[in-house]
Amino acid sequence: ENNTGRGRSFGAFANYAVDTSLSLTGGYHFNNFGDAVLVTSGGATLMNLNKYHGLALGAKYTVPSLGPVVATNFHLGNFSNDAGPVDGPKVQTFTVGFKHPIDKFAVGAEAVYSRFTNFTKGKDVGMMLAGDYNASKRTKVYVRAGFINDIAGKPSAATLNFVGGPMPMLTSLGSVEVPFFANGGANTGATTRVVSLGLNHSF
Repeated sequence: ENNTGRGRSFGAFANYAVDTSLSLTGGYHFNNFGDAVLVTSGGATLMNLNKYHGLALGAKYTVPSLGPVVATNFHLGNFSNDAGPVDGPKVQTFTVGFKHPIDKFAVGAEAVYSRFTNFTKGKDVGMMLAGDYNASKRTKVYVRAGFINDIAGKPSAATLNFVGGPMPMLTSLGSVEVPFFANGGANTGATTRVVSLGLNHSF
């Protein structure tokens, strides 16, 4: 951080347990980019980022006596540019998922919908299926299968010739990570599929 506040960031998170089954969460994040300039590989200016504001709301419910957990989250992200004719990207993301334990096993699924409300107007729709086997207290075998379908949208004054929904666009800018896709994000204007099998051991 310098004397202009560039690089300054802060956030807040709150969790409220309504009862033993239901909890509500909320979070806020701010980042001062300090007039960071994003350029294309050809040297053309893509954005003059100024600040970022993010707000997230969530809820988690555990079905009493049965054990399934249902969770949902909603996120708003607003990138602001320097003063000028081009607005920064605005993002809305909604997720919902569940996980159900069955003895040493657990199965689950999660769906996501994310979109630019301006910028390219691109959208992403994704789903992941999950299965876990708890071999011991510290060792788990897991399998995952899922996809993300990117609806690319169209170029705008803010994107030059670039298109894409939030996941491929913001991953390429380093603003978003998608762990299920090995932080590689999704392909623009296409469906990206992943199947994984792994072992998780806590030492």
